[in-house]
Amino acid sequence: MRGVQMLETNGRKFVKFNFYKVDPLWRRLSPDERADTRREFSAVVDELATGMMVLSYSLVGLRADADFLLWEAAESLEHIQEAATRLWSTRLGSYLTQPYSFLAMTRRSRYLG
Repeated sequence: MRGVQMLETNGRKFVKFNFYKVDPLWRRLSPDERADTRREFSAVVDELATGMMVLSYSLVGLRADADFLLWEAAESLEHIQEAATRLWSTRLGSYLTQPYSFLAMTRRSRYLG
């Protein structure tokens, strides 16, 4: 919830929708190795969520070209870039491709108090 509250503050936000596809080779790893890579990736996401909004969504069964989505929002592009660098540096990151990535900038409505 901490990340959601951050999105509601004043000023502009950089928003990024990252769609990821997991390489089928990852599924051939042992159950312990898969669990370790998931834990490492999740720990990085949790750390990132202390300074920016990061929400995850499973797309399994919904899209053939992506397995999950990370929705990120931050006050600077540097936070978005740091998140990408850290996530790609994980062991699971080496098994990921990114078929879609959308970047936008929002600003607070002038009609809000």
